[in-house]
Amino acid sequence: FMLGKMVYYITVILIVLFYISIGNVMTEADTTYIDDIIALSDLGCTWSYANIHGWGKLDTDYLSLSELEKELCQGMEDFFPHGYHNIEKDINDKVRYITMEGQNHYEQAITIIGSNSAQTVTSMNSKDAYRVANTQYHTYIIVDIVDRIPLENWEANISKLKMYFKDRNCSPVISYNLFGYYNGMLNSKQREEKCKEVLKRLGATHVDSMESDTLISLTGYVSSIGDIVETPKGPVNINVASRYNSFEDRTYIVIGTPIINIEY
Repeated sequence: FMLGKMVYYITVILIVLFYISIGNVMTEADTTYIDDIIALSDLGCTWSYANIHGWGKLDTDYLSLSELEKELCQGMEDFFPHGYHNIEKDINDKVRYITMEGQNHYEQAITIIGSNSAQTVTSMNSKDAYRVANTQYHTYIIVDIVDRIPLENWEANISKLKMYFKDRNCSPVISYNLFGYYNGMLNSKQREEKCKEVLKRLGATHVDSMESDTLISLTGYVSSIGDIVETPKGPVNINVASRYNSFEDRTYIVIGTPIINIEY
């Protein structure tokens, strides 16, 4: 069980580092356009949930597990007014992990992860020509919200998320995913039409496509979103995909900014 948790923690941190390497995702100024996505409620599908994901890097030095827990718990009542359900802690090599997860009275599933890691950086002393090893510490906080009432609560959720990071003097990087489905199978042409309709109604320029027998994924660029992901085909900040699931006999559609970062 703990091995599974460790794999999850490491995966999340790697995703964060990937976002750092390719550019920002969504900053505080880039959330108003989500109203345009919410306006897609008449697309004909059932919107089952929204996923709001935020992360930030704190300006801290070494933190013990207890100090990291205290950092995470400050302001927790905004997410869990009746207390959180579960907390786990672990240390792997030079990395300390804490995860808190549970549901609030809105039946939103919330996970908050904190990590504090040590990294040894070696530099050359030019005067005396010898190497100097310095230890640097990095603290990341990740907040993930899964909301089963996706078209009503997104603004309140993002406001809570921003405040949580603001209390830590940190500007969060935020991504948003809207997850829906159609009953039955839409063929490949119908799935493509639905995805293109989303880009068109958002005023996005189509950048690239990926397609297989069961999946189509389109990426686009829309000027109302400030931050982007650079790709070989050009800047991207909106992603829409559709896949047929034969086991459930449903055709799923997912909209993500700037890219989809949930499984579907």
